[in-house]
Amino acid sequence: MGPSLVVNNTWTPQQSITSNANNVQGFLYYTPILSDFSDIYTHYNLTQWIINDDGTLSNVAATISALQVPPSIVSTIDGGYMFIYPITTTSQDPYTSQSGIYAVYYGYGSNILRDPVILYETIMQLDISTLNCVISYSEVGQICLITIQPNSTDPNPAPIFIKINYLSGGSVFNVNHIEATLPTIIGISELNSPDFLIQPLPFGGYFYSVNQQTNINDDQSPYDTWGYVLDDNGNFIQWNLSYPTQINSNEITQVLKNNTLVMAQPIVGQN
Repeated sequence: MGPSLVVNNTWTPQQSITSNANNVQGFLYYTPILSDFSDIYTHYNLTQWIINDDGTLSNVAATISALQVPPSIVSTIDGGYMFIYPITTTSQDPYTSQSGIYAVYYGYGSNILRDPVILYETIMQLDISTLNCVISYSEVGQICLITIQPNSTDPNPAPIFIKINYLSGGSVFNVNHIEATLPTIIGISELNSPDFLIQPLPFGGYFYSVNQQTNINDDQSPYDTWGYVLDDNGNFIQWNLSYPTQINSNEITQVLKNNTLVMAQPIVGQN
């Protein structure tokens, strides 16, 4: 479907596929193809495909883009795709934006990307660790969750979450902070550099988990996870699994369109 990334004559595939919001319109194939350390941009090959009735693929659009950081890719309600990415800069000007979330729209069947739009900006320098952007089935348009690591003396500070509501064209109509005070059952202070993950659920609320490697001295160790459903009012709802439950060494969890959560658990003797 297109070339893969080659760095110093070494094949380094990093491609991904994003399904279109309309199943008939196929999917987007995305892969970095050129990374030059003398250039702040990485070049990406973008191709749109549909699956024919006989199982063959047909290309409907193709282009190359250049972005400073790998984006979070989300399909949009109108059949297009949005590339969303954070940028943090250092400036001595106190009135200049130092952190922001930006989006580039790529329409279905088009070979042209639109100019970037601003989803969120602040004059504060933020440590933005993750983005999670999806179509919202319980609200209007799309939502994007920003995970920010706080500047804290706490050895295991819980991250700050900001939710952005926006339309397919990039128009933002709401930005708010998600209240998430974890239950004391987890015992955060007893963990060693845990991971805090949040994923939006299609029909409202979020899946919130705290993950800690079972053996912190083994890079391939599975993770212990404490999972909750977090509603829009900041209330944590316990799941009916044990605390903690083990997941594999890649911390793989996936929210399906029917509001079901799938977790990859470790296989005995394997990771």
